[in-house]
Amino acid sequence: MKLSEIQSKLKPTKESLNIQKENILKKAIKPFSDLTSLPTAIFKNIFKRYRLSDFLPYLCYDKEEKIYINNDNSYGAIFLCSPRIKSTDSQSIQELLNKLEEGVFLQFMIFGSKNITDFVEYWREEHLLRARDENNELLENAVNSMAEFYFSKTKSGISKNMTVRVKNFNLIISLKSDNKEKLLKTKENMQNILETNSFAPRELTPEGLKPYLWELFNPNHNIRNIPAYDRNAYLNRQLIMPSTSILVKDTHLQIDGKSWISLAVASMPQEFHIVEFGEKIGDTLSSALNTNQFQDTFFITASVCLLPKKKANSASRNHSIIATQSWSEALF
Repeated sequence: MKLSEIQSKLKPTKESLNIQKENILKKAIKPFSDLTSLPTAIFKNIFKRYRLSDFLPYLCYDKEEKIYINNDNSYGAIFLCSPRIKSTDSQSIQELLNKLEEGVFLQFMIFGSKNITDFVEYWREEHLLRARDENNELLENAVNSMAEFYFSKTKSGISKNMTVRVKNFNLIISLKSDNKEKLLKTKENMQNILETNSFAPRELTPEGLKPYLWELFNPNHNIRNIPAYDRNAYLNRQLIMPSTSILVKDTHLQIDGKSWISLAVASMPQEFHIVEFGEKIGDTLSSALNTNQFQDTFFITASVCLLPKKKANSASRNHSIIATQSWSEALF
C-alpha cells in the first residue's frame, strides 16, 4: 500500500471531527447535567457575582449641610483631626460622650497610611522653585532624589537603627445616624468640643475621604496616582479598581493580594500606658522595635453607641447583680 493511501485513511473526515466535538461537549456538560433542569432565575442566583461596592454605604455628599447620604437610609459626618501628642486626661473624650445623642453612632479611628504624596509633592515643588529660578540643575536633581528617598521609606525602614516605616497618622472621627436632625445637632456639638480641645477638626469631604478608602481597597496599586473624586458618580463606585481581586475567606478578606484580618479586644485593662500603644503603631524606643510593627497601612477603631435608657438600666442592673454575687465553693 502506498504512503498516500495510508495518509488518506488516517486523515479524519468532517463527520468524525463532529462526532469527537460532540463527545467532548457531552463530557464537559455532564458534571452540570443536574443544573440544566433548574429554572433560569435560580441558576442565575447560584452563579451570581456580587460587587463589594454594593455593600459600601458611601453614596453622595450634601454640600450645604456637609453630611453624607448613605445607601442604607442613614446619614453621616466625618472629621479629620490632628492626633494629640501631649499628655492629657479623658475630659475631652468625656465631653464628646456626654453630648452624644441616642441613636447616633460615634467612631474614633487612628489611621496609619503609607500615602504621603501630598506632603512630599508640596515639599518638592517648594524646593524646586529655587532650583528653577537659579537654573540650578544640580539642586533640582538633589531635590528630586530626596523626594524619592522619602517615598521609599514607606516600604522600608528609615535606617538600620530605626526600622519603623514612614506613615501619615490621622485621627478620623465619624458620626452616623438614621435621624438627620439628631446627626446635625451632634455634629455641631462635636465640632465645637474638638475645636476647644485643640484637635483642629476639618470636615472630610469626598475629595479628601476617597484617598483613604482607595488605599484600603487597592493596597497593591500605586497610591501616588489615586484617581480624583468624580462628582458625577456615586462614591462607593469609585473605590475599587477593576483589576482589584477580592476573595472572601472564612477567617479574613484577601483584597488585591493582601490579607485583612479584624482583631477585637478580648478584655480591657484597668490601666494603660501610651508606651504600650506606641509599640504597636510605630515604636522607636523599646526593645520591641524590631518585632512589634504594623509595616503596612492599618487602622484602629473604637466605636460608641448610646443605649436607650431602658436597655442601659437593664445592663447596669445585670452588671451589679453579677458583681455582687457570692458563689458557693461547692460549685468549683
